Amino acid sequence: MKIIAKKTRRETVILQVETLDDLWILYNLIQVGDRIEGKTPRRIIATDHEDDKGERRVIHLKIVVEQIEFHEFANRLRAKGKIVEGPDDIITLNSYHTFNIEEGSVFSLIKDEWTSQEWKMLDDAEKRKMVQKVLVIAIDAGDATFGEIGDYYTKTSITVSEHIPGKRYGDVKDDSEARNAFFAEVFKVIETMLHATKYTKIVIAGPGFTREHFMEYCIKKNPTLKPLLMTENVSSATVSGIHELMHKQTIQLLLKDTRIVEESNLVEEFFTRLGKETQDIAYGYDEIKKAADMSAIQDLLITDEVMRRVNAQKDQVIFDLLKNIEVNRGKITVISTLHDAGKKIKGLGGMAATLRFRLGY
Repeated sequence: MKIIAKKTRRETVILQVETLDDLWILYNLIQVGDRIEGKTPRRIIATDHEDDKGERRVIHLKIVVEQIEFHEFANRLRAKGKIVEGPDDIITLNSYHTFNIEEGSVFSLIKDEWTSQEWKMLDDAEKRKMVQKVLVIAIDAGDATFGEIGDYYTKTSITVSEHIPGKRYGDVKDDSEARNAFFAEVFKVIETMLHATKYTKIVIAGPGFTREHFMEYCIKKNPTLKPLLMTENVSSATVSGIHELMHKQTIQLLLKDTRIVEESNLVEEFFTRLGKETQDIAYGYDEIKKAADMSAIQDLLITDEVMRRVNAQKDQVIFDLLKNIEVNRGKITVISTLHDAGKKIKGLGGMAATLRFRLGY
């Protein structure tokens, strides 16, 4: 995220979106009641004639946000609200408009006051310059699942399936031709995705030799891909195989500076302690509040969904809890629910903590 202008918590922040991860951050920053201002396309109808379909023009508008939606598969954030400022000769105040925020968008975000967690999230986004974007293909004989790993998310998109006859059921030549046809189809998808997105690495994963054969095929088709390619063993060519990658040491080293690994490691530490019944964890508001009052919290993990709700509702009870934890040198991490680790914390009610010492309750 590029921050073009930022002064204090009560002033306008001008932002430029650089990656899909920035959209996730903005989804957690933009709340109902905030103002968004900037240049945006809008259809302008100049006459009252029923056949006038209008002209699409780029104009400068300001809206008060009433609804925010994150379309991760379209790589777009949609902020809808009433227009409060704009060229009054061509628009009607209090009519509705939607800002489509995507990579490259520049706009101003205005809040009555930024909370400390929102301000910290903005600072962290500004400092994170190295963003990994990894394309993953989990592949086995006749099946391939495509996924993507970014700083804050994992997602799956396309699956390719094709029947490949086993050697004992038919001619070896037919088997080879079917496999090559399947590889060609998968490679075509890779080319399309590379054309749309700049990936830092391509991981070909799978349970057997198919992944290695496919990597050789990719290099023969396009030798310039070789520096981008790596292979890793996983148990299946499905979505679970892609999730399995996150626990592989080679992948963690590849993603070592990314937020998704930091969050996954924190969540794994929590569940390791939970499994061993070490009594140095807490989850749910009451247990976390008790631990915070004893200055026991080492790391608080709170999901993005809970944090959005807290900010939107100005929940002073949770704000006071977070302030108490910070004052006592506890670390607060907002966990993305766009990856598997965040979903696990969501399953515990959206908040969990590791403690400095056992409370014995």
